Amino acid sequence: MRFLLVALLIIGSEALRCANTFARRDLLTSLHSSACTPQSLVQREVSGRARLAASALVVPSLLLLLKPTQANAAAAATEEGFVSALSTVLTCKAILAPVEGYVKAAAYDNARSNVKYLLNQLQVEKATNSLLKGALDFSENTDALDDAADASANIGNYLIQLDSTIYTVIFIPSDDSGAVPPAAEKYLKMLYGYLQNVNKAFDLLLTLGSTEQLAAAKKLSEKQVAGLPDRAVLFKTVVKKSSI
Repeated sequence: MRFLLVALLIIGSEALRCANTFARRDLLTSLHSSACTPQSLVQREVSGRARLAASALVVPSLLLLLKPTQANAAAAATEEGFVSALSTVLTCKAILAPVEGYVKAAAYDNARSNVKYLLNQLQVEKATNSLLKGALDFSENTDALDDAADASANIGNYLIQLDSTIYTVIFIPSDDSGAVPPAAEKYLKMLYGYLQNVNKAFDLLLTLGSTEQLAAAKKLSEKQVAGLPDRAVLFKTVVKKSSI
């Protein structure tokens, strides 16, 4: 039964991520298009949500084809790996923390750098998938697995939507006073919503760890953050603009 649950979590997560990949591609294509409008962005987002819903229907069919040996391999995990995955989530939260300040200071390139660092350098989706595998054997809070699986499946999409929305705001000019133009206010609201979603997803994933496991993960994360080669860029001091 445990092997079956592992398969469900992994296949469901991967199915949603495949849908997310198509949604990201469509959104980025829209953003780079000369015909990009707020209406087209909304249409892209609706299309992406439709793909996510459709992908959930694939899971039951895939489970029927799953072989026991495949499930056994998917379930292989160690507590050390589980704690390491928790530490990566903590590191991601630390790198994400300055993003709101960067946005308020209109340091959009800095904000995007931090978001993309989670996706590319830290490979957050891979880390959360590993966390789910280890949770079945080493988490004391298995009741949180369903919510954590949803968080893991959506984390990549939340981050790419956050990055894309920041990118959109860059190209909306402000007036001479530096005030936020009305056209940007909607996107800033969306931006903060995605940022909230990402933080909520991280918090849900961290509920899988016990007090002792989280303490060990925190020590690992602190060492990782201290040793980041791009630390000076990721945690850059910027001057805030009160208008935003």
